[in-house]
Amino acid sequence: MPTSLTVEEQFEQLLSARLVECNDAYVRSHGRPRDHLLGRTMGELLRSPRECVCRVLAELHVAGGETRDFEVALVVPGQE
Repeated sequence: MPTSLTVEEQFEQLLSARLVECNDAYVRSHGRPRDHLLGRTMGELLRSPRECVCRVLAELHVAGGETRDFEVALVVPGQE
């Protein structure tokens, strides 16, 4: 994703991106079968509060596309 886009534009692109492949850890973290995840948009799969994801993108934007050591709160299926 181009870092020349505004944070809001990056966020919208991220939410509209479709999942085409994922590893076993990602499948386990969602608690659903792989075929239920593939093809869905990231907006449909989002498990963190939108504000948190936007904050991470803002950090990436400020850092020129590279950041480390930040935490993202995930909602565990069944423990909302």
